[in-house]
Formats: sequence, structure tokens, C-alpha cells
Amino acid sequence: MRDGEADTGSLAAKTLAEGGGVDVLAFDVGGANIKAADGSGWVHSEPFALWQRRHELPDALLRIVAERRPRRVVATMTGEIADCYASRQDGVADIVAA
Repeated sequence: MRDGEADTGSLAAKTLAEGGGVDVLAFDVGGANIKAADGSGWVHSEPFALWQRRHELPDALLRIVAERRPRRVVATMTGEIADCYASRQDGVADIVAA
């Protein structure tokens, strides 16, 4: 996939493409919590020990995406500096891939 092209093969991409829910879903992926908000008053926060459960991150995010069915997703993170990553660059790449 090149910059600007949509990933149409993943379940997350298909959920986003179907839409029908909120316009934007914003995530904050931290080392100890996942937070989300949709701008219409809905907010979500759940404990998520990234350093212990990093391989579960895609499923955790997809569960929230499937519930809210956003047209677009934005994210911020501090989880990239969690101890489970060898470098900040590795952390960013892993979280973005999720």
C-alpha cells in the first residue's frame, strides 16, 4: 500500500468503508490505557497494559471501531515509549499497524 491509498483488505478497513456511524473516532493509545471519543459526547476508556498485551492491541481497537462505525479514525499515542519496544520508532510502527 502506498501513501494515500486505502487498505481495503483488512477487517478494520472494511468496517471503516461501510461507515454508517460517527464521522470521526479519536484514539489515544497509551502504555496503560486506551481512550476514545467521537466528538458527540461518547467517550471510552479502558485499562490496557500495552507492555503486557501489545499483540491484543489490534483486536481492542477494532472492537471499538466496530461499535462506533466511524468514517474516519485519528490517533495520538504515548504508548510507543512502553518498555515492550526496543525503540520509539518500533513502538510507533507497531501501534500504527494495529
